[in-house]
Amino acid sequence: MSCSIAYYLSTECSVGELSSPAAVLAFERQIDGKTVPATLFLAGASNGNHPLIGIPLFNQIATQNLPGLLTIKAEYNTSHVGADVPAFEDALERFFSKP
Repeated sequence: MSCSIAYYLSTECSVGELSSPAAVLAFERQIDGKTVPATLFLAGASNGNHPLIGIPLFNQIATQNLPGLLTIKAEYNTSHVGADVPAFEDALERFFSKP
Protein backbone atom coordinates (compact mmCIF):
# COMPACT_ATOMS: atom_id res chain seq x y z
CA MET A 1 0.00 0.00 0.00
CA SER A 2 1.41 3.37 -0.97
CA CYS A 3 0.87 6.58 0.89
CA SER A 4 1.19 10.04 -0.56
CA ILE A 5 0.81 13.41 1.06
CA ALA A 6 -1.45 15.70 -0.90
CA TYR A 7 -1.32 18.83 1.24
CA TYR A 8 0.54 21.88 -0.03
CA LEU A 9 1.19 25.11 1.85
CA SER A 10 2.01 28.31 0.01
CA THR A 11 2.81 31.26 2.26
CA GLU A 12 3.10 34.77 0.86
CA CYS A 13 3.02 33.97 -2.86
CA SER A 14 5.96 35.34 -4.80
CA VAL A 15 5.81 38.23 -7.24
CA GLY A 16 7.62 36.28 -9.94
CA GLU A 17 6.80 36.11 -13.60
CA LEU A 18 6.03 33.12 -15.75
CA SER A 19 9.11 32.15 -17.69
CA SER A 20 7.12 30.31 -20.32
CA PRO A 21 3.42 30.92 -21.01
CA ALA A 22 3.56 27.94 -23.41
CA ALA A 23 4.62 25.69 -20.52
CA VAL A 24 1.66 26.90 -18.45
CA LEU A 25 -0.73 26.14 -21.32
CA ALA A 26 0.84 22.69 -21.78
CA PHE A 27 0.36 21.98 -18.08
CA GLU A 28 -3.27 23.10 -18.26
CA ARG A 29 -3.87 20.76 -21.20
CA GLN A 30 -2.22 17.93 -19.26
CA ILE A 31 -4.60 18.24 -16.27
CA ASP A 32 -7.71 19.17 -18.27
CA GLY A 33 -10.59 17.00 -17.05
CA LYS A 34 -8.43 14.97 -14.66
CA THR A 35 -8.86 14.76 -10.92
CA VAL A 36 -6.29 16.69 -8.88
CA PRO A 37 -6.34 14.90 -5.51
CA ALA A 38 -4.73 17.60 -3.40
CA THR A 39 -5.36 20.33 -0.87
CA LEU A 40 -3.70 23.70 -1.48
CA PHE A 41 -3.52 26.03 1.50
CA LEU A 42 -2.78 29.60 0.35
CA ALA A 43 -1.77 31.72 3.32
CA GLY A 44 -0.44 35.22 3.54
CA ALA A 45 -0.06 38.48 5.36
CA SER A 46 -2.51 41.34 5.20
CA ASN A 47 0.57 43.61 5.11
CA GLY A 48 2.37 41.52 2.48
CA ASN A 49 1.70 39.85 -0.85
CA HIS A 50 -1.58 38.18 0.10
CA PRO A 51 -3.99 40.98 -0.94
CA LEU A 52 -2.15 41.59 -4.23
CA ILE A 53 -1.24 38.02 -5.20
CA GLY A 54 -2.58 35.35 -2.84
CA ILE A 55 -6.26 36.29 -2.92
CA PRO A 56 -6.42 36.81 -6.72
CA LEU A 57 -4.60 33.49 -7.20
CA PHE A 58 -7.09 31.76 -4.89
CA ASN A 59 -9.99 33.28 -6.84
CA GLN A 60 -8.48 32.25 -10.18
CA ILE A 61 -7.98 28.65 -9.06
CA ALA A 62 -11.50 28.54 -7.58
CA THR A 63 -13.04 29.54 -10.92
CA GLN A 64 -11.31 26.62 -12.65
CA ASN A 65 -13.31 24.07 -10.61
CA LEU A 66 -10.62 21.41 -10.82
CA PRO A 67 -12.09 18.09 -9.63
CA GLY A 68 -10.50 16.85 -6.41
CA LEU A 69 -8.62 20.06 -5.65
CA LEU A 70 -9.54 21.69 -2.36
CA THR A 71 -8.21 25.23 -2.02
CA ILE A 72 -8.17 27.00 1.34
CA LYS A 73 -7.00 30.53 2.10
CA ALA A 74 -6.00 32.24 5.31
CA GLU A 75 -4.79 35.74 6.05
CA TYR A 76 -2.75 36.84 9.05
CA ASN A 77 -2.44 40.37 10.40
CA THR A 78 1.32 40.44 10.14
CA SER A 79 4.21 41.20 7.78
CA HIS A 80 5.53 39.23 4.80
CA VAL A 81 8.06 37.22 6.85
CA GLY A 82 5.83 37.25 9.92
CA ALA A 83 3.21 35.08 8.17
CA ASP A 84 5.50 32.03 7.97
CA VAL A 85 5.12 30.71 11.52
CA PRO A 86 1.35 31.19 11.95
CA ALA A 87 0.69 29.71 8.48
CA PHE A 88 2.82 26.66 9.24
CA GLU A 89 1.21 26.16 12.66
CA ASP A 90 -2.26 26.60 11.15
CA ALA A 91 -1.48 24.05 8.42
CA LEU A 92 -0.28 21.51 10.99
CA GLU A 93 -3.42 22.05 13.07
CA ARG A 94 -5.76 21.83 10.09
CA PHE A 95 -4.30 18.76 8.44
CA PHE A 96 -2.41 16.72 11.00
CA SER A 97 -4.10 17.15 14.38
CA LYS A 98 -6.26 14.37 15.74
CA PRO A 99 -9.96 15.18 16.21
